[in-house]
Amino acid sequence: MNHSCQPNCETQKWTVNGDTRVGLFAIDDIPANSELTFNYNLQCVGPDKKPCMCGAPNCSGYIGSKATK
Repeated sequence: MNHSCQPNCETQKWTVNGDTRVGLFAIDDIPANSELTFNYNLQCVGPDKKPCMCGAPNCSGYIGSKATK
């Protein structure tokens, strides 16, 4: 699992029998042997931003920054 500004999966937080669980769900058809990706949605704190190298056409350039449309 890696970050992408144009992911093919999303995370969902569920409560199951009182326990918090995180599930990963496809948001597109994913061809066999493709990498599974999701948007980390991290908040940038401080002056040091982590460069994003996902290669998506809408890449924001930094993890945690909003992707362009």
